[in-house]
Amino acid sequence: MMREDMTLDAADIARGLGLAAGDLIDLMRAGKITGRLYKGENEDAGTYACVFFHANRRLTLVVDEAGTLLRRSNVDFGDQPLPPAMRRGPAQ
Repeated sequence: MMREDMTLDAADIARGLGLAAGDLIDLMRAGKITGRLYKGENEDAGTYACVFFHANRRLTLVVDEAGTLLRRSNVDFGDQPLPPAMRRGPAQ
């Protein structure tokens, strides 16, 4: 079960999205950064994939139940928009 008090480091999110840490909260509040949370199953049980989207970027942070960062991946499409297929979650 995910701890309700689990937190992620805002600096990790901002860095992964190519942003200044100070801009992160304002962009989230404005709806310019969105995200999804996926609970790991089977061999990934006990982990969560936190996926963030901003403009042409997708950041995935895989964390354990305490919020400890285990892995990260970042996709940046440069001047091209993020394709709709990149908004899907982890493979089922």
